[in-house]
Amino acid sequence: MFFWGAPNIEKLKRKGNIKALGRALSYEKDYEKDYSVIKEAALALHELGRMDVIEKRIPDDDLYSTSGLQDALIEIGSPAAKCFIALIKKAYNYTEELAHLGPLDFDPLTVYLGVEIEDGEIPLNSIDFDQFSEDATEGLGLLGDPRAIPILSRLYDYDGENLKYRSADALKKIGNSEAIEVLISKLSMGFDYSWPARSALTEIGRKAVPALKKVLKDKNRYSFKIREEANLVLKRINEEEGGVSSTIKASFAFNPNSVGCPYLRQNACHFRKLSSKNDSGGPERCSLEVNGYQNCHVWAIEPR
Repeated sequence: MFFWGAPNIEKLKRKGNIKALGRALSYEKDYEKDYSVIKEAALALHELGRMDVIEKRIPDDDLYSTSGLQDALIEIGSPAAKCFIALIKKAYNYTEELAHLGPLDFDPLTVYLGVEIEDGEIPLNSIDFDQFSEDATEGLGLLGDPRAIPILSRLYDYDGENLKYRSADALKKIGNSEAIEVLISKLSMGFDYSWPARSALTEIGRKAVPALKKVLKDKNRYSFKIREEANLVLKRINEEEGGVSSTIKASFAFNPNSVGCPYLRQNACHFRKLSSKNDSGGPERCSLEVNGYQNCHVWAIEPR
């Protein structure tokens, strides 16, 4: 805190006062961050070879939202690489700036995770998943490194809708065949937990179609539930992009109480598989239970 006006950055730099320059990164004037002072302080720390001071501060407070700091880092260039990674870990998209720095003398994902990666394999037991933030999850997608896919798969399985959404979105950004397979595997988690995976696959679009069609054809490997969800994704891709056909066919008989259910109209009702040996014909409730359709019933007969 500076009680007697703005700090003299040039004077602090001459004295090598690293502590004061670090404090200047958060300098406020009239309760607002002072753009020029923060930028000068960051540039001074760079000239003194102390980029580590900025790097350590980024995760701890709101420095990452300060335009003065961001402009300074872009001006500094390559020595700011680890600071850009820290910003990406706060879900700020600085991947383009990082890419423009050219080849780095370190592995960005190693710095991001804080663990050593050997032979391309991430030691998952070295990662504290309980402390992995939603921003850091999103940042893995921005970083775009396919080696992070096993981490994102594990994070998707954790409780929390937002964490599932950000994990699925990160897998979508990576978007390779492995990421698509992971998203497809999450379709087995049930309607309420698989929607982020469905949404991500739909946004991936045509690139995901071959893998989804493969699911529909392989009854031995994939359950009816996964094939049903894959069929739903294909229908949505077709609606948005056209020219994509689904191949699964099932026979459904609807209870009159289902007529008008908005989820049925959107082809997103939570169908349940009933045993072909079930002779009672008793309906099962739609688990969504919204907008007055608590008695929305549907019978589903698995395709032969």
